[in-house]
Amino acid sequence: MFEIADRYVEDRCELSPSLATFIGVGNQDHTWGDTGLDSVEASAELARRYEAKFADHVDEPEFLDRLAANVTLGSLGEQLESHEAGDHFRDLRHLGSTARRSLGAQFDLREFHASVIGHGTMRLDLLRKVSRHILTSR
Repeated sequence: MFEIADRYVEDRCELSPSLATFIGVGNQDHTWGDTGLDSVEASAELARRYEAKFADHVDEPEFLDRLAANVTLGSLGEQLESHEAGDHFRDLRHLGSTARRSLGAQFDLREFHASVIGHGTMRLDLLRKVSRHILTSR
């Protein structure tokens, strides 16, 4: 059971060097890792894969193995529910709703997306600044 948990942590840290640094695993503090949609999907796929592995151990005779399987399974389930609900887009939705409130009837979602996307890939804090600039320049 704990071998599966160790492999999950290793695989999760490989996908997210910032998580590895946060929990003190390995020498990945010099890398940021992919934070794009591919990474979000890869994390969800990893959770699905390990959800199946942990589900096989929820009735283990050893109490600690059973506990580890059930707790981890619950956590993976929450991650997948969050993913399916689109929580990873929450900050982006907030930017759009702020623009919609600011511009009212003049708001055009396609125009707003084209304006924001036209600046290329960027961190969320810069995207907020671009969004504010777009709104104030109207």
